[in-house]
Amino acid sequence: MSQNFIQWRQSTSLGLGVNLKIAIASALFTLTATAAIAGSSTFQNTCSNISFQYTDNGGAEISATCLRADGSPNGTSIAMPAIANVDGALKLEGDSATFQESCGSIELVPSISGVTLNASCRDTAGAFHASSIPINGIDNSDGTLTN
Repeated sequence: MSQNFIQWRQSTSLGLGVNLKIAIASALFTLTATAAIAGSSTFQNTCSNISFQYTDNGGAEISATCLRADGSPNGTSIAMPAIANVDGALKLEGDSATFQESCGSIELVPSISGVTLNASCRDTAGAFHASSIPINGIDNSDGTLTN
């Protein structure tokens, strides 16, 4: 092989590798940004005491102490998303949360990447099943939970 061909092949391979790395990095960034836009909750990063609460009328809400922009804490709550118990499994369904009517051991578990609702839910035969679902689309807006 000629020396020129070997030099050309090495430079082409290097260029392709760099371009491929850039393309992969761009794709990963796009996927990450899309996932964030799709609705992951972020309030858990600036709120504490995150918990499930029953409302006076038997509904369900998320309660938390969230930081305002000035750093001061604020007690706040928001209605739970429309989550239902479908034969022992938590599912997004309906206009308002109804899972609390047939599920027990209800807890919200925050992590850096989001908040998960865990519960033990009754199926149509009366047996209970552990179930969980991510809570998406809730943010802290100057100390107030919003969606």
